Amino acid sequence: AFYYLTDYFEAEKNRNRAKSASIAQRYEDVVDLESKCGYDYDGWDKEQMKQLLINTETSRVTMLGIDHGAPNESGDKRDGEFVADLLSHYKDKGVDYVAFEGPTSLNDSICEKDFEEQAKEVYGLHWTEFGPVIQRAKELGMQLVFYDTEKESDEDYPEREVIAFSNLKRMIFYKDTEAKVVVYSGAKHMHKELIEISFLDQRRVKTIGCFLHEMFGDKLTTVY
Repeated sequence: AFYYLTDYFEAEKNRNRAKSASIAQRYEDVVDLESKCGYDYDGWDKEQMKQLLINTETSRVTMLGIDHGAPNESGDKRDGEFVADLLSHYKDKGVDYVAFEGPTSLNDSICEKDFEEQAKEVYGLHWTEFGPVIQRAKELGMQLVFYDTEKESDEDYPEREVIAFSNLKRMIFYKDTEAKVVVYSGAKHMHKELIEISFLDQRRVKTIGCFLHEMFGDKLTTVY
């Protein structure tokens, strides 16, 4: 879950991360975390969080990963609320695209009146994490892109990563060579190094994060 964010800071697991917080004054160059999110993050490494926000000046792609578990397991709503609250900052920094781990078929219904109902049906219990981010991105006028395959299976995991990356290139980077993007998906897809498919299947495969790292180098930021 996002409240660990192990790629950027060491969270103190036993401290309360979900207390409501008043909106703090926005700094000129660095947006204070508590001014963007409705929580008191006493257990977070705030300096590292500020560095994450500073990175938006130079990053072309920021990947925000969650541990969303199995389809029949609901996620942590704080993940979605946290990222949704950060989107206005990314929007201010020139990020126009939010790409989601979701089937490409959803792209055809983004402008339809019943889009949200369709998306809820697709995400099921995981609307908890994805819903707030999708809704906020639409409110901000950001471009939503759903890039994943139409099915999920560990058996074809390597192919799925290749297809998902190809979709990202085709739908965003080939059309807009200067695009700045937030990618929101499961953390498993964000590693910059080869990973094992599973405990039982120890084949090492490239993830979307690997491909994006090859494409953007240090202009890729990953948080999971």
